[in-house]
Amino acid sequence: MGTNGHGIQKLDVYEKAVLYLLSFEAKQRKWLVEQLCPKIMSKRKLQGTLNDLEEAGKIKRVYRSIDGRQTTWYVLPEHEYLLNVDEGRVLSAMDRLKRVLFRPPTVDEIAVETGVTPAVAEKLAYKLAAQTGWFNPSPELVTYAREKLGNFGVRSKN
Repeated sequence: MGTNGHGIQKLDVYEKAVLYLLSFEAKQRKWLVEQLCPKIMSKRKLQGTLNDLEEAGKIKRVYRSIDGRQTTWYVLPEHEYLLNVDEGRVLSAMDRLKRVLFRPPTVDEIAVETGVTPAVAEKLAYKLAAQTGWFNPSPELVTYAREKLGNFGVRSKN
């Protein structure tokens, strides 16, 4: 990161590339290497850029264990919570609620079931949508499913 002569930091093209890739979600270092090296920059330049961005507080490095192996993740500070929320809880809640409600659960129902805020539940639900087939049900679908449940003597709130 250089300065523009007025003491204001400006990002170089390499830093912009890394920040752009991290603007969507946390990424493993291995994935960043595959995307950026050698097309955009060398591995050495990538590591230097990651170190500079981390030192400036623009990204965070987080270590996670996957299948018993330590992996390095990089994430924007405002997205760090995505790594801290247990995706397994959200996955199991989505599955259970779908079986009980006969439709995909709403974001609010996922939030209540998992104990996270609706904003966190929404981000995780959409992140896992391709894996689970989840979609945010329309009010019409919610009403239809509620009516069908009512026909079986089951009443749901709302």
